[in-house]
Amino acid sequence: MSIRAAIAALALAAASALPAVARAEDPSPCFDPAAMADRVAGSDLPWEQRRADLWRVDMPSETRDVVRVVLSCGRNVVPMFAVLANASDLEGSADLYLYLLRAASHFDHIKIGVDPDGDYLARIDLRPSTFISGNIDDAAKQIRDVVDALTPTLLKHRAQ
Repeated sequence: MSIRAAIAALALAAASALPAVARAEDPSPCFDPAAMADRVAGSDLPWEQRRADLWRVDMPSETRDVVRVVLSCGRNVVPMFAVLANASDLEGSADLYLYLLRAASHFDHIKIGVDPDGDYLARIDLRPSTFISGNIDDAAKQIRDVVDALTPTLLKHRAQ
């Protein structure tokens, strides 16, 4: 097995170990729905509530029309993520996986992963016991910045 193939396998294994992103058909119980709603309401960003435990905000982007950031209320973590690319948009390759693996090690709190549908994500997990409204804004801006930073290289891996 080549080094690139091993790195690609490692990246895929690491991505599959990430906790699943909350789904509409399988919502995670929220640590405290009222507290979560208050924290989101205290944000400076225009979050739109999509379900009792799910919000989204479309953030201005330098590389896309917008970066859609999703925030979900969980029991142990409050996951926030944006889709970097849909599975069908990119041509999977060892070079792409190596790039994403290096990107994941470059950012402090951002996880780069692949969800069960094969979509590529940038994600931050906030702790319900310690986050405040300002942290929600900061995390969303970090995700947007990572999406903007990775998009030019991702476009080079577009599926034909």
